[in-house]
Amino acid sequence: MPRSGSLRWRWYDAGRTNFRIFGKQIRQARRSDEDAARTRHRHPGAVRCRHGRVRHFAHDRGPAVRSGRRFVGKGIYGQFDTCARAGAGRRAGDAGPRAVRVERRRHFGRVPVCIRRPRFDRCGGCDPGGRSRPCDRRIGKRRNPADVDQGGLWPLTFALYERFGVSRDAFGLGLEAERLLSDRFRQIAAVREVNQLRVLSALQSVRLSDSHFNMGSGYGYDDAGRERSDQAYASVFGAESALVRAQISSGSQAIAACLYGGLRPGDVLLSVTGKPYDTLSMTIGLSPENAGSLREFGIGYRQVELLPDGSPDPVAIRGALDPAVKMIFIQKSRGYSSRRSLLSTDIETVVRTVREAGSSAVVMVDNCYGEFVETVEPCMCGADLCAGSLIKNPGGGLCPTGGYVAGRSDLVDLAAARLTVPGLGGHVGPTLGLNRTFAQGLYLAPHIVAEALKGAVFAARIFGLAGYRTAPDPVEARGDIVQTLTFGEEEPLLRFCRAVQAAAPVDSHVTPVPWEMPGYDCPVVMAAGTFVQGASIELSADGPVKPPYTAYMQGGLVYENVKLACLMALSRERPAT
Repeated sequence: MPRSGSLRWRWYDAGRTNFRIFGKQIRQARRSDEDAARTRHRHPGAVRCRHGRVRHFAHDRGPAVRSGRRFVGKGIYGQFDTCARAGAGRRAGDAGPRAVRVERRRHFGRVPVCIRRPRFDRCGGCDPGGRSRPCDRRIGKRRNPADVDQGGLWPLTFALYERFGVSRDAFGLGLEAERLLSDRFRQIAAVREVNQLRVLSALQSVRLSDSHFNMGSGYGYDDAGRERSDQAYASVFGAESALVRAQISSGSQAIAACLYGGLRPGDVLLSVTGKPYDTLSMTIGLSPENAGSLREFGIGYRQVELLPDGSPDPVAIRGALDPAVKMIFIQKSRGYSSRRSLLSTDIETVVRTVREAGSSAVVMVDNCYGEFVETVEPCMCGADLCAGSLIKNPGGGLCPTGGYVAGRSDLVDLAAARLTVPGLGGHVGPTLGLNRTFAQGLYLAPHIVAEALKGAVFAARIFGLAGYRTAPDPVEARGDIVQTLTFGEEEPLLRFCRAVQAAAPVDSHVTPVPWEMPGYDCPVVMAAGTFVQGASIELSADGPVKPPYTAYMQGGLVYENVKLACLMALSRERPAT
């Protein structure tokens, strides 16, 4: 039997032990259904004795496990919530009697021995060899959080994680991370609730019905379902009008439609969040070899850097404004940069700065990765236009393609004319049977984004506990679903990306390797086992293989998938125990 100083514990099998009864006031009775309901005692083999009651330690219960560590006490039997040191007089559970200390085969206290045949098989809180893991002072907090009962299901849960190669130490670290994130998870749930109700209200307000899910083909004239999608998106994003089309294949294409539609030769585009991401930089024409760029059409470009804390610089913005500046560009997400994502308050700051300077320039927001992360969207903060992709947040993981533009009606019409042709604009564009998917994806989007956010903050917390640098940190306000993990070395970066791939529902059997990706000055490793190619709302991770070896993780249709990937990565780093 394990010892803790002079403390010893008696082991027995509750389903096989014979009980002896002592004294006139002592009798043996098997528990009835009423007794079980009253005491919440879960062990069917336990026998109720008036003088001595069987008490179960919570961490020793588990499915398909009949035996474990218990002690004999006085009072009504029930369950302890925490470990209790024998003789300490601590109370827990429903009655909380004083434990009986066992030392040199003697019981101390007035309770006689009622166990005739001590024995121990194994319980969920013990090692395979039958030895219990030690408690910290035998009270409540155990050294490995994996030894704490999770509603009686953790042994089964851990057994399933073990099949994926998750070690006990990594599993325990994950439980500790979740415990520390309980308040943060509640905050995410509160944001999800607000956004979910707003989406539901929007779908109801447009009187969506089954007849709107018919397939449109050809030119797509008079598609009532497409019109309902446009109206619902406009309502959700707080805009006058919206354009939701399957013909928009990416967020970059949606943004390009806004830029080409709203700018004319001689106009200047001002980016107030520094240099845009690589694909958009080519669209703008920051490199001379990009044919068909804004630069070739005589459209100028300027940029203003963010402040060191990642917020917009109002002074620099005012200094860069002049009559030639016709559009202000804001990239909400960080992209492949170390800056933080912008919040709704940052967008309000930019809009206020521009308007106070007397400029009538259009404020346009790249909203990719940012939808439903906060309770407000860019147009609600004063932006004139925003755009994004349906294979990211607003598609809810269902949309196989598509993009959207939302904002002022005149600006949306200009983007539609650029997407199709002048004169037709948003009146054409077959939906090809995707109206149902677009509507259902929008309906699910707040929940899916909340799952991705939970996965992001879990990754930030558990890798922070493991000693890595993460951004944003678990409690920091977020403007997008992107999480960065800085490993400092190449091998941990590759190990993490390979764990993300191995945890995926699709292509889990393949191994990501670094490759020379066009547009980058170093090899890039990418992991994405997604149902939709390039869908960033599904769990994916990638990163340039160069110092400081940072992985950019985003998405996750279900939180458990992100959790599994993180645990697998840490288990591969540490030997299984």
